[in-house]
Amino acid sequence: MTVLTVADLTQTTLDGTGVFDVLMRANRAHLENEFNKNRIKGAEYATVYLGSLESVMRTSLEFLLQRERNSLEAELLRQQVLIAQVGVLKANAELAILDASLAKIPLELAQITAQTNLVTAQTANATAELAIIQANGLKVPAEIAHIQAQTAVTVQQKLNLIDELLTSDAQRIKLAQETTNLATQKLQLETQTQLTNQQKVNLVDELLTAGVQRSKITQEVANLSSQKLHTEAQSSLIAQQKVNLIDELTTATAQRSKLAQETANLITQRSQIEAQTALVAQQKTNATAQALNIPKEGLVLDGQKCKLDAEFDLLKQELLKSTSETALLTQKNATERAQTMALGVDDDSVIGKQKALYQAQTAGFSRDAEQKAAQLLVSAWNSRRMTNEETPANDSNMLYDPAVGRAITKMLAGVGA
Repeated sequence: MTVLTVADLTQTTLDGTGVFDVLMRANRAHLENEFNKNRIKGAEYATVYLGSLESVMRTSLEFLLQRERNSLEAELLRQQVLIAQVGVLKANAELAILDASLAKIPLELAQITAQTNLVTAQTANATAELAIIQANGLKVPAEIAHIQAQTAVTVQQKLNLIDELLTSDAQRIKLAQETTNLATQKLQLETQTQLTNQQKVNLVDELLTAGVQRSKITQEVANLSSQKLHTEAQSSLIAQQKVNLIDELTTATAQRSKLAQETANLITQRSQIEAQTALVAQQKTNATAQALNIPKEGLVLDGQKCKLDAEFDLLKQELLKSTSETALLTQKNATERAQTMALGVDDDSVIGKQKALYQAQTAGFSRDAEQKAAQLLVSAWNSRRMTNEETPANDSNMLYDPAVGRAITKMLAGVGA
């Protein structure tokens, strides 16, 4: 935007290009034309000149100010149109964002529902695991009591086996003593020659019985040895079982600690799941509230869009009004220029008709002057003809016949005759 300066109004010279300079040259040309035609005389010239000077100065200032005003108003309208277009684009973008948000809400609701179902399933699973762990915890004391009972039975069996081994050793010692006694008796019997055959038979029988008993005792000793080995194996097995039982007790204790830790973890997870469930419920409530607020926001955006559309229509009307005013000012400028210039005026317009009327009136004044001059000359000619006087050809009053003829010719030419 250019700033108005004095040079736009005038360059302080007669041939300057300022608005005042150009209009004054046109005004001066018209005044000189009217003065040369003796239509403005003497003091009237000064009055008309001063009036035209003031009018031209006022018109020049109004022209420059109106031109600047039109430029500013046009720029303002352009900026307002751009602002309105940006507002419309912004409203469209917000509407698109709102549509995307509306499209996202069902997906978010479905996701929240799926998360709620997952949390419910995890809660049920955690509850079932906790019940299993509690049942296993209840089984642990019974298993410990069973293991302790088995340990007591094993210890008792070991004590019984030891007693049996001690009893077998005593019987073996007794049998060995009896065998020694029998051998002594045999030696005594053999040395005794006075023994009867019956005693010998009896002795043989006793020896046989003793042999059978000895074989039986040997078998029992072998059986006891086998039982001892079996008992030792059972002792080793019992010792191993005891070690295993201790390991199992240690493992059971560790498992019990682990189960307690898992129970605590499950309780913590359950608390977290309950918190997540509450959070999901809150999110669901918030989503529902947002879903309820979305139609209201849509109505607000629709209202804003209607307002922007109305403002845009108003700006368009103001732009049309400014265009109409600009056209009107242009027409007024042309009308004002037509007051001082003969260009740009149609013959059928009011100003054209006025100019034609003024021209006709001017021509009428001229014709009237011609007719009056011709009438004066004709009256003088009539007077001369009535008195039969002749006017010399060189009459200084120009009342002779050639002057009358020229006047009549001029008058007839003026009226188109």
